[in-house]
Amino acid sequence: MKHSLFALLALNAALAPLALAAPATPSAGVRVSGEVAKPRLWTLPELQKAAPVQTIKTTLKGKPYTVRGVPLWALVTAAAPKLDAKSKHSEARFVVLVRGKDGYITSFAYPDLMPDTGNKGVFVIWEANGKPLSAKEGPYRLVVPTDKKPMRWVYNLASVEIHDGKRLTMK
Repeated sequence: MKHSLFALLALNAALAPLALAAPATPSAGVRVSGEVAKPRLWTLPELQKAAPVQTIKTTLKGKPYTVRGVPLWALVTAAAPKLDAKSKHSEARFVVLVRGKDGYITSFAYPDLMPDTGNKGVFVIWEANGKPLSAKEGPYRLVVPTDKKPMRWVYNLASVEIHDGKRLTMK
């Protein structure tokens, strides 16, 4: 656990210049790119077909917050990350960066999103409490209902980048 946390923090530090160098631009969807075979821009109709739409009940600032969306994992797997089939557990090296239009960025270790390892519930949403997201929040937002503090919840979700930590240099 300590090693994976340290590795994720070190990877975050290594990727910080990348995040600052390429601020997200407004778009009509969520762009998924990086070390993937199938980068794409997901529009709302495409997101709604990416996986079964889920209704998630959580809280935000102590109030009920019911959202609708799809698991981030569905977008990650659809992008077909370039995992190294010759390397044992190469997916453990991968990191998923999530960025808002304002440049806010958070990250997840790839195994934390995998259903058979971390199975962390992370969702791309477009609706909250029965209404489309407000201009402040959306049109898309990243939500992590199990987090005690919403610091990894990303307003105005713009992009998801998938990177192999092996190719990154940590200084």
